[in-house]
Amino acid sequence: LVSSDFAIEDHRAIFQGLCSLLESDSAIDVICLVDEMARLGTLEAVGGPVRISQLQAMMAAATTAPRHARTIVAASALRGVYNAASVVQLACLEPQATAEGVKELARQELERVRIGGGTPWRDASEVLSNTMARIFEPGGARGITTGFPALDEAFNGMESGALIVVAAR
Repeated sequence: LVSSDFAIEDHRAIFQGLCSLLESDSAIDVICLVDEMARLGTLEAVGGPVRISQLQAMMAAATTAPRHARTIVAASALRGVYNAASVVQLACLEPQATAEGVKELARQELERVRIGGGTPWRDASEVLSNTMARIFEPGGARGITTGFPALDEAFNGMESGALIVVAAR
């Protein structure tokens, strides 16, 4: 996961602040993040200390962080493919464009797309099917299990900060 995987600039800045803390072997908590982002000059641009403290309540539980990271990386790869397609579309409109030239440009643009941990180009249908398989993999409750397999499947286990109401008649 790298900062450019995030679509929103505020999220990139926050991730960079967290990475900076990690690289300096500092504690990673809201107070340290606020201090680090102030040092980097990015704190006010993301909404200040209040916004950072609000994020703590919305953070993914540690048990689901790998899944969230995979989702962010997959979305980043799709944005990369979309951007490559936009470049190719614009090239098609150039008066001097040739089919071979545009085809080569498309190949080059798609090779630049970072998929996952910088893996080489793979067919988009393969990436999408693998991503969907991971998202919907059965029996993979990542939170605290309830002891009821059907509930764990439906809610992906219980997670810190989640309010789950189960009712029956």
